[in-house]
Parts: sequence; structure tokens; C-alpha cells
Amino acid sequence: MTNEQIASPADRVGPPAGPPRDRLRELVDAAGIATVFTDIRGEVVDANEAGAELFRTNPLPGGGFDPRESLATVLDQLPQQLLTDPEGGVWQGEIDLSSAGVPPSVQAAAVLVRHDPGTPEGGFIAIMCRDVTEERARANDLLQLLEHDALTGLLNRTAAVDRTTNAIRRIHEDGGDVAVLLIDVDRLRDVNDALGHDVGDRLLVSTSRRLATAVRPSDVVARLGGDEFVVICHAVPDSTVAMELADRVRRALTGRLTIRQLELDVSVSVGVGITDEALRSLEPDEAANRLIARADTAVHAAKQAGRARTAIYSDQLHNKALVRTELAAALSKALREGELHIEYQPIFSAVSEKAEAAEALVRWSHPVKGRIEASEFIPVAEDTGVIVPIGDWVIQQACIATRAWIDHGVVGPRFAVHVNVSRLQLANSSFVNR
Repeated sequence: MTNEQIASPADRVGPPAGPPRDRLRELVDAAGIATVFTDIRGEVVDANEAGAELFRTNPLPGGGFDPRESLATVLDQLPQQLLTDPEGGVWQGEIDLSSAGVPPSVQAAAVLVRHDPGTPEGGFIAIMCRDVTEERARANDLLQLLEHDALTGLLNRTAAVDRTTNAIRRIHEDGGDVAVLLIDVDRLRDVNDALGHDVGDRLLVSTSRRLATAVRPSDVVARLGGDEFVVICHAVPDSTVAMELADRVRRALTGRLTIRQLELDVSVSVGVGITDEALRSLEPDEAANRLIARADTAVHAAKQAGRARTAIYSDQLHNKALVRTELAAALSKALREGELHIEYQPIFSAVSEKAEAAEALVRWSHPVKGRIEASEFIPVAEDTGVIVPIGDWVIQQACIATRAWIDHGVVGPRFAVHVNVSRLQLANSSFVNR
């Protein structure tokens, strides 16, 4: 079949020849739509220039091209019912021509099939294609940007939630449960403050690479942001296996690391969440968010227990987290409304046996819960940053009290008051000036 034969008109197929058909052809050509008409067996009877160009794949000895291979690729991707149903029909979708001998492309296609046993052709098939290869490439590039973390190249938080949702949706097909391991790089803030964010970023990149080699091939690795990474594990038999996977990751990420000739001792804390009957009864997207939240609760428990360890979610941890959340909300209010006070613990000299100094200790008298121990609320204040205004207030109150004691002759002018200072206060460049 020659190229001229491909492009030659076939009045017996489609609209009759004449001005309306010519105008239709002009409109289709102007839109860059490749159009081919075949008989019901797939033999070409008409094509516009774009259609002839798209499907002329195999040179013939006498010149021209044989389009049957590429057209067969199109027909093979159509629903068979469309080709066999006596009523015919219309189909729209995408067709991949990468295996048809033409330059690889993806075509947005519309196919019309009409059966007419009363004609020699038995009806016709109209194929209209528009090349969307570049559009798909741009869409894929955009998806890459939207789903990946710019620093490490790993999937980002949005993609992690999506992959967790999909894993939960397939839980019955894959078997077992879905486990989420949330990894927190210990003391990354200290690295950033002491050595600069560039070193901290290099630490995160190194962590991401080591993490990718420490998981199973089926596991999905992502960075949630900041110092947090996540691993989504499919087909986990039980919580024991989930903890084994978490411990393997923790050991792989723990050790000495050299960055810019600096020796860093790196450790991570890992929190584990695993699906259970309650989560499996929820919609997959809601279950995914709750599962990640469970892992987050567990990793906070691991950090509170001393860091560089693994913890798994439990209802008890959840209840403790709720208490901490309530304490964090109440602490700011406590400072504003005068619920905090200072107790001064005297420091005696072994020589004179007199109190030569005192230590200022902040105490909290909650209007409902009563006295709350410092061991309960100070760690919460550190985690939330409320320790900074509390610490400033303690220093101010200690100075006021010391001045009053000296003025009233209660203590001598050399009497000292010791105040505990948070590392968050020391990290503030204006601390000394205040």
C-alpha cells in the first residue's frame, strides 16, 4: 500500500464528499488531529496528512508505507467488545504507540466503530489521535516535583500519605498488616545550631541514602520534613516483625559519620505504628493518617525515654500523649495567669554552715490538678519552646527577690541565686543582653 493510497479519499466511508466534508477535514487538520478511516478488518481506506504521517511505519519495496502494524497496535488496545458488538460504539482513552515501530508516543485517541454488513467493507472504524507525549512528560515532571523532597529526592509527606493509603487499601491482597516506621534524627537541631544548616542538610542526605539500603525492596521510604523520615512496610505479619524491621533501621542509621572533616555521632529514634482491627475498619485515607499519627506518638515516646531507641504505639502511649498535649496548652496559660511560682532551695557552706546561696526552682500549682511536678512539665516546656518565656520569667523573679532580700538585710550583698537555664535560652543570641 502506498502513501498516496493511505491519503486517498474513500467516499464510501464517513460523510459524503463535498464542502461539508472538506470543512470538517480542514477543522481536524487545523487541530493537529491524526485521523484514519479503515474498513471493519482494519484496512486503511482514508487518512488525513497527520494520520498518514503517524501510521506510515514500514517502507514497502515499491515506495510508500504499510500502516497495518501500527494500526494493529491501536486495535489491540481497544476493548474487544467495541470491535465485535453489532451496534459498534465510541471509545476514548490513551494509546501507547511505543511498540508500533513509530517514534515512541502516547496518543489521546477517540475511536468510532460502525458495523454495516450490507457494504463490502462491513462498516468502518474511525481513529482520531492527538499526540500527548510532551503533555504527559510535563505532567510527570510536575508530579515528580509535587511528590518528592527537594533535598533528599525521597518521596515527600503528601506522597507518603498517599502510599500509606494505597497500602492499606491493598491490605487484603498483600496479606498481613501495614506498619509505618517514623524515624527522627536525634539532636539535628543541635547540629544545625552548632555547625550550620549546610552540615545538617548533608546529614539528612546521608541518612536518606543509608535508610534506602536498610529496608526491604517492597518498603517505601519518604521524608516527612525536618528531621523526620518514614518507612511504609507492606505485608507485616505482626508487631514483633514490625519492631525487628524498626530495630534494623535504627542500627543501620546509628554510628559515626564524617561530614566536611567533622566527626558526628549520629543516632535516631524510631516509632512504630501497625494497623489493627480498628484502623482496618476505617476508610483507607483516614486510616493512613491515623497510622502515621500513631507512629509519631511512638517516636516521641522513644525520644522522651532517652533517644536512640525504638518504641511501638499503644493505647497507654496515646493517653500519655494526650496528657502532654493538655499540659502544653495549659503551660502558656499558667504563666499568664500566675499559676507558676518559685521556691528557693538554700545552699549551705560546709565551712560556715550558713546559707550562702539558693537555687531558684519553678513550681506549678494547677487550679484543678493541684501541684504538678517539674519532672512532668519541664520536658513538655522544652519540647514546645514554652521553656524560653518561663525561663526568662524565672530569672526576672529571682533578680527581684534577691534585690529585695539584700535591701531588707535578709542576706548579704554577696548572696547568690542559682537559676537553671535551658539550652533553648542559651541558643538565643540575645539571651546575654537580656
